[in-house]
Amino acid sequence: MTQRPPSEYEKYLRVPELLALQKPGEIRAHHDELLFQIVHQVEELWMKLALEEVVLTRAASIATSWCRRATRSLASSRSSSS
Repeated sequence: MTQRPPSEYEKYLRVPELLALQKPGEIRAHHDELLFQIVHQVEELWMKLALEEVVLTRAASIATSWCRRATRSLASSRSSSS
């Protein structure tokens, strides 16, 4: 059977590399091992996404806080100089 080249979608998601991370059937210790690997790999990816969102949210919060303080400082300096 001839294998077709990966599609653009598969290249973008690096599907061949991803699928190569799972053990082949003949060396799995248990019939549920593939399920175990996939579920836990997906959980790790979700945790990576969650951590990235927390970091981005914290950075946005810090920036917003800084902007509010700067705006208040400018407003108070303008009113005291008038």
